[in-house]
Amino acid sequence: MCALGAARRRPSRKGVETRTSPRRPTQSTTMRFEAARGGQSTGEYPTIDGPIKEKNDMITPNDFREGLIFEANGRLLQVITYQHHRKSQARAKVQCKLRDMDSGSIIEEAYNSAEKFREVDVRKKDFQFLYSEGDTFHFMDSEDFEQTTLPRSKIGDGARFMVDNMNVIGVFFDGVFRTIEVPPNIVVEVASAEPGFKGDSVSNLLKNAVTSNGIAVKVPLFIKEGDKIKVDTRSGEYVERV
Repeated sequence: MCALGAARRRPSRKGVETRTSPRRPTQSTTMRFEAARGGQSTGEYPTIDGPIKEKNDMITPNDFREGLIFEANGRLLQVITYQHHRKSQARAKVQCKLRDMDSGSIIEEAYNSAEKFREVDVRKKDFQFLYSEGDTFHFMDSEDFEQTTLPRSKIGDGARFMVDNMNVIGVFFDGVFRTIEVPPNIVVEVASAEPGFKGDSVSNLLKNAVTSNGIAVKVPLFIKEGDKIKVDTRSGEYVERV
């Protein structure tokens, strides 16, 4: 009989071993987004679920999970995907696809299962986006009203969905404000749209449109200038007319 708490094994392809770690306590909160001036958000955005760890706890690749952020050789890396590999008597390795949290680049690394890393302490707070000046974005802490900035490079693709006064989530790594999370959906006004045709009512045909905050999006033929639409910020696609 295996020892209590040992990892469980599932059948896998030849040469590939998949493990599932024992269940650990988790913490999860859900934050609701609401905003104004044509950029109100809809729905809920979940925070990261995962084992509750102290800032200085060390982890191994066996503890990896999607979304986890750890420090390796001075870099902050986020786990996108991972897979356990083991061949004959060789030490098990974990093949990972990772995102460099500073540059945004995607890299692949293979780690020995016994290597140790520090899991980064991730905290989240409510912020409000105020305005942008070039590639500098200004935010205000919704709790103490202090203002701070982030460069476009730290925000990534979410920058194109920003609307003045929109509520976002500020993400802190080891206590330092590093990036923001935009709502999964936003409601924006259509600033311009290609003309439709008389009697258009077919929803599976699309045309080009641009929203009030500059998002280029494909919309159904019946959408016209001045309409408010919901846009998915993860894909940049039209969801529905509001």
